[in-house]
Amino acid sequence: MPRARANAIVEELSARGVEDYFVGRQNIISLGVFSDRATAERRREQIEAYGYTPELEQRFRTTSLYWLDLKAPEPDLPTEAQWNDWLSQYPDVRREVKPCP
Repeated sequence: MPRARANAIVEELSARGVEDYFVGRQNIISLGVFSDRATAERRREQIEAYGYTPELEQRFRTTSLYWLDLKAPEPDLPTEAQWNDWLSQYPDVRREVKPCP
């Protein structure tokens, strides 16, 4: 799409309160990356209500995961409150308690 057309569309979307968009290569307008399809569908329906025909595409992304094991005697383990405090600071971290063999 021509750059002028992309600019006109994002101006109209902005006027309607849509602020999370990105104009990428070939002036294609991205309206967000969503972790679940239902949220993406709601966004698509919102934009359709403005008279546009957005296309929903599934994207895949490869990420690295890191696993940290903590083996310590019971008295040396963090308290439940300490765990909760730490986990609240790092929302992407997950705690999984497993018995040691």
